[in-house]
Amino acid sequence: MNLAEVAREGLRDSRRRARVSPAEYAAALTRRLGREVTADDVAEWETTGVPPGDVVVAVQAERYADVSEIYVTRPEFTHARPVESLFDGARDVRAAGLSLVLLCHWYGEDRIRALVERGARVQCLFLEPESRSIRIREREEGLTAGQLSAVNEANIAVVTRVRDALSGGARQRLEIGTFDETVRFNITLIDRRLCIAQPYLPFSRGIDAPTLVVRNDSDTGLYPVFEEIYASLWSRRSPR
Repeated sequence: MNLAEVAREGLRDSRRRARVSPAEYAAALTRRLGREVTADDVAEWETTGVPPGDVVVAVQAERYADVSEIYVTRPEFTHARPVESLFDGARDVRAAGLSLVLLCHWYGEDRIRALVERGARVQCLFLEPESRSIRIREREEGLTAGQLSAVNEANIAVVTRVRDALSGGARQRLEIGTFDETVRFNITLIDRRLCIAQPYLPFSRGIDAPTLVVRNDSDTGLYPVFEEIYASLWSRRSPR
């Protein structure tokens, strides 16, 4: 691997995404690094030169600048970010993952119903309880067969009861689906401005996985990635 070319390509890609000239990009680097960077420097680093280490770090930091908070576990996240601070007042909530515990258990049936009745649109996408994929996940977590299936059935029942109890006009705003694929992330998108994401790690429960808070404040970074993953899963759902 040519590491110099990797660094050059990273710089070129960063400036392309920012849609600025070498002079404008140099000015932005000057502000970020606290030392002068010229347009000639940028042109050289993008072609034949090697970007210095502080420039490479700045470019990578800019790429993932929309990650505003990182927590080691989900309980650490919910201690810092109570669920009502996330969902109360939301107008659009889209959640996909294994069991959607954050929404179904921690936020709960009554508050989901009130949220939808107030006009929010909510989509819930669960891993299919009777699927091969959930059996694989149970083995990964060291659980007996059927444990995760029971949790999923219970949580699907929560949102189904909510939907059944909604007024006629509100019922269409709560959609439920399942999928049967390898579960890689738990993703919750709120008002197209905030994403809560957790990876599913091998041999570790979802509650023990790191939790990312990602803000939708640019065309780059991770928010568009998680939104695309969610949209792809939702497009292949089996409606409930």
